[in-house]
Amino acid sequence: MRLALCLCTALATAADANDSAGGLTATGLVFGQTDQVVMVEEDLFIGLDRIAVDYVFRNVSDRDFTTEVIFPMPPISLEELSNSDFNLPPDLGQVNLLNFTVTLDGLAVPVQLDRIAVMAPGWDRDRPLAAQYDTPGDDVTALLRNAGITELSTDPAVAAREVLALPVRARQRLEDAGLIWLSTYGGTLEATPLWSVALRFHWTQTFPAGAEVRISHGYDNRPTKGNISWKHGGNGEYHDLITRLYCVDEGTSKAMEQALNFLRDGKAESFGYAVYTDYVLRTANSWAGPIGKFRLTLDKGDPGNVISLCIDGGDKDRADNLRGGKDRFRARPRSRDPCGGALSRCQGRRLRRGKARSCKREGSGVRWQRISSGRFSMRLAFALSLAASVASGLAAPLPALANDGFGGLSATGLSFGQTEAVVMQEEDLYIGIDRIAVDYVFRNTTAQDVTGEVIFPLPPVAVWSQWDGMMNLPEDVAREDLVGFRVTVAGQPVAVQIDRIAVIEPPWDENRPMAAQYDTPGREVTADLARFGLPP
Repeated sequence: MRLALCLCTALATAADANDSAGGLTATGLVFGQTDQVVMVEEDLFIGLDRIAVDYVFRNVSDRDFTTEVIFPMPPISLEELSNSDFNLPPDLGQVNLLNFTVTLDGLAVPVQLDRIAVMAPGWDRDRPLAAQYDTPGDDVTALLRNAGITELSTDPAVAAREVLALPVRARQRLEDAGLIWLSTYGGTLEATPLWSVALRFHWTQTFPAGAEVRISHGYDNRPTKGNISWKHGGNGEYHDLITRLYCVDEGTSKAMEQALNFLRDGKAESFGYAVYTDYVLRTANSWAGPIGKFRLTLDKGDPGNVISLCIDGGDKDRADNLRGGKDRFRARPRSRDPCGGALSRCQGRRLRRGKARSCKREGSGVRWQRISSGRFSMRLAFALSLAASVASGLAAPLPALANDGFGGLSATGLSFGQTEAVVMQEEDLYIGIDRIAVDYVFRNTTAQDVTGEVIFPLPPVAVWSQWDGMMNLPEDVAREDLVGFRVTVAGQPVAVQIDRIAVIEPPWDENRPMAAQYDTPGREVTADLARFGLPP
């Protein structure tokens, strides 16, 4: 049985909400099949940031029953973590990624952890959620270990370093097998691991003859999060998808719109923030007979939040489908999340990698503030009046203009060396009509200095386009600092060096990601030009 929960809350303005971050499908423990043991009770609690389950078992036979108990996590795609926002802890390499704990009759149980590498199938909206556990993908653990990848970390940066440390032939075998993607950026070889890592906690459990056993476990809820816009009576693919996935009935739809309503410039808007939670429930399949008592508690955080529950294999309006009698499941409001929040489910595309977020209250509003960054592309479209104020900042943007068709340059921020010693505490990005500025705050969490090269790359500037097309560039296109770039550290100006690299760009493709202009700008021909006496 699948539980899909949709809960939404209003934010003060549309700008207060963060973009989407992918998450993990939640589940319970997996037990060995038996007719000797009865599940007397299961108490499932699903909150915004924690999931907990209490079980009561009774061995109805006259002999002990011993089995392996497993807590599986769905495969974590290292490729997605390299390129997308993901609702996971900042330290992706930590052993207990979800802070999993288990007790037996109130006492802590030591557990073992297995790491399994798989090649997960491609994303499919209609693929059953349980398939992530039942058929996670082709097991490539032995292949990776034989090649020299031994750690099987859930941190893609660690996995990439392991790949780059391998001999050339070993890397080539992994690339030929489709397990890695190799590229060269700025003369440096980079590796992207394409496998996924499934973590499985497990321990051996004995159910004594004729006795009851109480097992409890809990872990951090890491669901998908993102913006949500809702109008009661709306239509379209997005509206229909949410309605179908979360069983949004008419009353819930009206409540969602009301919860998300706010005024902006005197106009009513219906926009807010959602946290999408899925739970795969299948513990009843392992035991003698059905679950004796089942209780589901949904903690929706703020009382003003609205929740919609969808149950595959059950009717959310008929509680007796969950267990006999009344009070079969209940939703109780508890203010656990200081920023409100939401429980729901998102089948959409996973966007950028998200390591950590904090929130600040400003008046009656809530502002989510990103405190870590990853690789991503972002498109902003402005409708501008002819008059515009001038803002100072880091570098002047040169976008395409809506005049007679001036081309422009894609903007980006600084590139830093990979390290686990330094934490990015804050990033403040300002995008103006004629200026872009970024303020960073970093903290070295170690006792040693960390030195790395910091790069501000510009996308390739096509020489031919300056002859054949109109470009939004300075009049003096030959000047060394084309965009008025400047940088300060602790308020003091920093002297920078400028490298010029000549490349032959790939043919224009409207579907080519913007980030590709930086990651794979083209074939480098700097040395070739130099041989002919042509500096870049």
